[in-house]
Amino acid sequence: MQIEYQNSPNIYKLFLKKHFLHSLLSRLPIYGILSLLFAYSGESKDITFSSFWIKSLLLFVLITVILHVIPYIYSFIKLKQQFKKQSNLLDNIIFEVQDDGILIKNKQRESKYLWHSISRIEANPEFFVITLVDKNNYVIPADAFSSNADRANFIGSIQQKAKSIPVKYQHEYTGKPPYLLGLVSFIPLIGIIIGLIFISQGILKYKDKWFTLIALAGLIFNIYFYTGFLPEIIKPDIFEVNLKEDAIKNMSELVKQIEFYKLENGTYPDDLDQLRKVYKNVSILDPLQLENNNKRKRFYYKKIGNQYELFSKGKDAKAYTFDDILPEVSKKSISRLGLKVYTIKDKE
Repeated sequence: MQIEYQNSPNIYKLFLKKHFLHSLLSRLPIYGILSLLFAYSGESKDITFSSFWIKSLLLFVLITVILHVIPYIYSFIKLKQQFKKQSNLLDNIIFEVQDDGILIKNKQRESKYLWHSISRIEANPEFFVITLVDKNNYVIPADAFSSNADRANFIGSIQQKAKSIPVKYQHEYTGKPPYLLGLVSFIPLIGIIIGLIFISQGILKYKDKWFTLIALAGLIFNIYFYTGFLPEIIKPDIFEVNLKEDAIKNMSELVKQIEFYKLENGTYPDDLDQLRKVYKNVSILDPLQLENNNKRKRFYYKKIGNQYELFSKGKDAKAYTFDDILPEVSKKSISRLGLKVYTIKDKE
């Protein structure tokens, strides 16, 4: 069986676009998992839960751009350059199915590929692609056949002679999108990444605005849930106790770093940022202030001559009030430290 056809630049561009979109949809879950892993592995003690998700989203976009968008743009530019260098890409091509392989001829050359040199065949409504083991592709447009029956017979003749070659059919989605499945994007924690994936599927695969809007609504809900709603409802006493324990633990470690800074530099740091420049992993943020969405999130620190004050301003975010939390230091150690422990006085 033999066909003759001529490709246009548009059919190559369409092939590149289809390949890009199909591979993007299949890889989005992987990119989502990678973004979560990278965000978690790079998490410091100072990062909040909402900051973690913002970081994950930014990493998700960055990974997608680096691993997928940039290679697509590069391939597109390279394809345009090949059109200028290799005019034979647009020559008439004779494609013949023989008993032991396929014969491909154009004006300049004739090539024969045995069946074992073909790795796979992909077919969709616009074209079908024969991929060789060396990763070269032959794109045959759908209009090379006089009818869908001729096209099916041509693919069938290849399958009959080379039964080991996998043939993959990519049909355009014509049914209704799984709207109920789109509601998964409202599930806390995983809904942000799933929402991004479903938005992409709604635009690229289903081409349905309602499915896309459901996924978008789930994404917005999750962002609001973690940045606005959750911090307001999760304020039980046990949660506050845990924050206080974290603050005391962090301040106790901070005292050690401040004292070590003096041993190395002969003086105490002027502020906590100066300490942080030397010791990158030290935590200077007050957990109670992070939960209060206070812009001044650091522990209270003040250098006083050869001493310093260090404490958490507590829930009210005000210094020298009753809810201030002091670092826990033993009485034996306090005399050897520059830490100045003040007494909270009753203020009427």
